[in-house]
Amino acid sequence: MNPLARRLMIGGALTLFAGPALGVGATTWGMSRAFAQLEAAGVADPTQLAAAVGDVLIYTLIGFFIGIGGALLLISGVIVWWANRSSRPPAVPSP
Repeated sequence: MNPLARRLMIGGALTLFAGPALGVGATTWGMSRAFAQLEAAGVADPTQLAAAVGDVLIYTLIGFFIGIGGALLLISGVIVWWANRSSRPPAVPSP
């Protein structure tokens, strides 16, 4: 396998998994922090909770974009691999 294709496919697969996983982890962490702050303040105002949720969803969006980048890396690795695979001459069987 072409070393460039291998690196693109491995990097893309890792990024495709890690980006959304980090986004979900950061979202969970941010939500628990937002609820803890609201509980400590004793506030039951939905607008403050909505503001905290809006801030936390930015982490989800970042993870989503990282995942898209990983998918593009993975697809480009497959394209490079396929282009190099189909350009090889057929193997000559040994006698």
